[in-house]
Amino acid sequence: MLDLPPDKAKEVADLVATTDGIIFHLWPHGESLPTGKVSIAQSVGHRDLKAKEYKEYKK
Repeated sequence: MLDLPPDKAKEVADLVATTDGIIFHLWPHGESLPTGKVSIAQSVGHRDLKAKEYKEYKK
């Protein structure tokens, strides 16, 4: 939500606050097909990972 105007960010945050659960990502970046390897989204207010952070995450 970091790239949304404040009114839209609030709208998204209000909607997300009513949900329950975890988002599973089954199609890793760079793969041609889903691998089934589960990763969990960072958060609603995500930011791009730096290369070093991504390498650490993959461990």
